[in-house]
Parts: sequence; C-alpha cells; structure tokens
Amino acid sequence: TSTAFTTLYGTAPITWRIDTMTRTSGGNVTETSTNIRLGSTSGLVTTGDTTPVGIYTVTIRATDARGDFETTTLQVRVNDSITISGATSLTTTYSRETTTTYTASGGTTSASGGSDTYTYFISRITKGASTNIDTATATISIDPSTGVLTILGTTAHDTYTIIIQARDQFGETGTRTLTLRVNESVAVSGAASIITTEGRETTTTFTASLGTGPYTYQILQAHLHHDGDRYRCCRR
Repeated sequence: TSTAFTTLYGTAPITWRIDTMTRTSGGNVTETSTNIRLGSTSGLVTTGDTTPVGIYTVTIRATDARGDFETTTLQVRVNDSITISGATSLTTTYSRETTTTYTASGGTTSASGGSDTYTYFISRITKGASTNIDTATATISIDPSTGVLTILGTTAHDTYTIIIQARDQFGETGTRTLTLRVNESVAVSGAASIITTEGRETTTTFTASLGTGPYTYQILQAHLHHDGDRYRCCRR
C-alpha cells in the first residue's frame, strides 16, 4: 500500500480514481486485471498478492466537489517472488569441512528498484528422524550476506534436512531444502605386516569402508628397515 495521496486547495470532498494504467511491454491494463486499486476517498494505492510481475504507470485523478480535477503519475514496480538456487543434496565425510553456495533471485533489492540486499539464513535443521533442531547442528551455518553454507568437520555422522531461506527488504522469503549426509570417517582393513623373500613378488589387499566412496588408495610413506638378516618395508 502506498502512502495516501493528498490535494492542495479544491473544494472538499475529494474523489480519487485511476484514469489510465499501462504496463511495460503490455499496453493498457485495468484495475480488475492487475488488482492495483485506488481508494476513492482514502487516496491509497494498493497492490494485491495476485498482481502480475511488471512495471506499471498509473495516472491518478483527484476531483473536487465542483468537478475540478488534477492528475499525477505513479510508477508501480512488482518484482517476481524470491527463488533460491543451490544444492538440494550433498554428501560429505566426518572430519572434512565442506561448503556450498546459495544464490537468490527475484524479490525487491537494490538490483530491482529497492535499497537493500538479500539476507540468507537457516530456518530449520532436522537430524535423522528428529523433528527438532539438534544441538550438534551448531556446526552447520550460512553466511547471511554471501549465502555460503559451511558444514564443519565436527558435524556428527547422520542425515540432516536443512531449510535455507533468503529474505528481501520487505520480509518476503524464498526457500530451498538441502538433504545433507555426513558419513563416518574412512576405515581401512588389511595386513599390519608382511613377511616375504627377496626376489619373490607378494601381494596383499587392503579394503576401505565407511567414508564417502569411491575410494582411492595410495602409499603415503615407505622406508626400509634392516633388522638383523631381514629387511622390512613399513607403510605409514
């Protein structure tokens, strides 16, 4: 709703009406088709929640009791509702910090005729089958300005449902839901030591479990030990 239009001079009572209304790239439109209305006695312009997105030029007429009138022009900009882009599912491993970014569009900001930016926030987190926010989810946060969601490495192993929202300067919000899976840390099983003979090819198999597949195996460090008449190669 606009602030009330008023008149100077003239003979009361004053009657208000919309003379003409056009929509950018849409030509002439009416109060009925746009749900943009002007109170005949209040001088208030209102838009409805069904007003189509667009920029409208509204010519407003004020007529006094003697039939004298004056007009003025109002531009009404109706922005699209807010939508959020970003991941809807994410899998990570305990002990590994993970980030992902959300971006908003629509709504009213400095980029669309307003004077502010989006504010990002988490409206709800549920853990597993719980219906309440778990205290462990303090390790999941979103930057209110950039939309960067951070999952700390200390986030407990479980499945989380995270409701992410972006708010514009008028308090309107858009929503995005993320399903987050935090797997347990990787576990490796296999021989702790191998004894073989020089000149003989020997193999042994190591297997990984938990974590987030697929797995990649590598030797991080190996060095040779002399132990009497034997040499031992140790992996770290």
